[in-house]
Amino acid sequence: MMQFVYPEILYALFALAIPVLVHLFNFRRFKRVAFSNVSFLKEVRQETQSKSRLKHLLILVTRMLAMAAIIFAFAQPYIPVGEAERSAGQKAVSIYIDNSFSMDAQNEGGRVLDIAKNKALEIVDAYEPTDQFMLLTNDFEGRHQFWVSKDEMIEFIDDVQSSSTSRPISDVISRQSEALLNNESEGRNAYLISDLQESTHDLDAIVSDSTISYRMVPEIGQTRRNIYIDSVWFDAPVVRADAAEKIHIRIAHNSDEELKNLPVKLSIDGVQKAVASFDVIPGEFTDTSLVFTVSDPGFHKARIEIQDHPITFDDSFFFSFSVAERIRVMEISSGNTTFVQKIFEDDPYFEYQKVPELGVDYSALQEFDLIIVNGLNRLTSGLGSELRRAVEGGISALVIPGSEIDVDSYNEALVPMGCAPLSGPVTGEVKVAEINLEHFLFKDVFESLPRNLDLPVVKEHYKMMLASRSLGSPLLTLRGGDCFLGEFNSGRGQLYVLASALDSEKSNFAQHALFVTSVVRIAEFAQKRHAISYTIGYDEVVSSNASTQGDEPFHLTNAATGLDFLPGFRNTGGQTEIYLHGQPQEAGQYELVSSGTVSDLFSFNYARDESQMTSYDAEELSDKLASLGLSNFSVLTGSLETLKSEVGELNEGRKLWPTLILLALILLVVEILLIKLLN
Repeated sequence: MMQFVYPEILYALFALAIPVLVHLFNFRRFKRVAFSNVSFLKEVRQETQSKSRLKHLLILVTRMLAMAAIIFAFAQPYIPVGEAERSAGQKAVSIYIDNSFSMDAQNEGGRVLDIAKNKALEIVDAYEPTDQFMLLTNDFEGRHQFWVSKDEMIEFIDDVQSSSTSRPISDVISRQSEALLNNESEGRNAYLISDLQESTHDLDAIVSDSTISYRMVPEIGQTRRNIYIDSVWFDAPVVRADAAEKIHIRIAHNSDEELKNLPVKLSIDGVQKAVASFDVIPGEFTDTSLVFTVSDPGFHKARIEIQDHPITFDDSFFFSFSVAERIRVMEISSGNTTFVQKIFEDDPYFEYQKVPELGVDYSALQEFDLIIVNGLNRLTSGLGSELRRAVEGGISALVIPGSEIDVDSYNEALVPMGCAPLSGPVTGEVKVAEINLEHFLFKDVFESLPRNLDLPVVKEHYKMMLASRSLGSPLLTLRGGDCFLGEFNSGRGQLYVLASALDSEKSNFAQHALFVTSVVRIAEFAQKRHAISYTIGYDEVVSSNASTQGDEPFHLTNAATGLDFLPGFRNTGGQTEIYLHGQPQEAGQYELVSSGTVSDLFSFNYARDESQMTSYDAEELSDKLASLGLSNFSVLTGSLETLKSEVGELNEGRKLWPTLILLALILLVVEILLIKLLN
């Protein structure tokens, strides 16, 4: 239905009565002339009057039509297209440009991000200089939080670059809506230019406002195949010097074809250490591994690389690790038990020390990575309090009861550290029935467990009353459900408690291979290490065992990127929490430095959210929006050349005034021709 921007101008149509009055009343004065014979003149007069009447009537019609066309043109009629009625006032326009790495893909017009920027410029060009504009990218920059003029908006769009950050589309729309609702302009329009990746377009989570027109502008790349490094991990929790270490690599893809012999390489400290090849099978992850050795203790920077164009941001994976010279273990024991001693004494990687119960130097407990309390029948209050202080400070402790323990003394010492209360003993032969393969202690240790696995037999044990798993994690569970080996968090450290003595009269656990595996893994995990890699945009706080040198604050530095910034930090129980405040923005290795000394090393990688190149097409998006009841959303599918006119029609409807002006000109020309021809 046709509508008008200025309907009050239509009152001028009453002026059409003026030419009607002029033509109805002929105000020309006639001069009387006498003739002797008027018959011939009478015939001429009748013919002339007929022609004159026709001429005047045609001129009247064309003139009235021309005037009507001009009046209608000034009222600016239009036919609304799709959305709200046109407003003649100032408009507020928010434009989001998806500048994530997936927009580096190519299509027939070039790089998708460049085309998106050009489309944004066309949208801006469709508006008036008096309108207000706000740009939004995935970076959520502070300078993009203000309304700017048309010229400033063009400069902002020209400055947009690729970013490692990606945002859920619901967050973007929420930010646009907030800004537009705070603007008092009569018309509010939000544009979203994106490649419509399904991984970031959480359409179900969109919360929109009915007073805002949301217009989605898809720009999808032709590249749908992408091969990328998803994650890497070690078999063991520690990396030993001069030992063959294996790094596992998971490679993901969305290829629909099988690819063979693609290269993957490992570099450590800038030197290539290993290379291998892998095959890509449609619909499956590809897991491969590389073996390497390092000799020097300390921090090491590592990088896994593949090659896959044109999407390359996820072809590298940075990680870091440290090689410790040794793990320090103290065993506090009574008697001549040697089960633990045999595990550690011949391994140079472990610095093992065995002390009697009465010979413990409590002040030295913090110097060890693992304290093993083995075979004591009673835990003194002094040992209990010092052990608690050491564990809460970050070390690990393994408590193995004696053959005839004082249960109350054990509970007084262990319960404050988070251990479940002990009771018993419980006699009767029972086998270990379950190994917690999901716990980090046993995860990836066993490729598979045979159904008839020979597990330890326990003849007498103490009951650990785990009311819920929130109190601790059962690592080994007896048939019947009792916990045989439990792990409990205490401060920054871990407490492990065995439910039975190692005497052969109590169990055969000490003679079983699972005993060696359990104790060695506990020792290996005793050295606290942070993750080998972190994800940009997700990990905003990282932890370190480092402490500042004197009054000098921490710096995070990267020689390759030139970044050097001061993070926030807070010391909590001997551990330092590092607050990154949105840094870093580039993947790579970053050194934690204080007073010129490298205290720790962190590796950061780009998020893999957009590595999956699956996108909605325009029709799918329209159907999805309709099914969600988002009636104030539209999808603009026009090309770069037609986008401006498409936006113009949405804003102003299908404008009819140019047609009316043309019609008025034609009618005026017709009127002139009629006057000349009929004269």
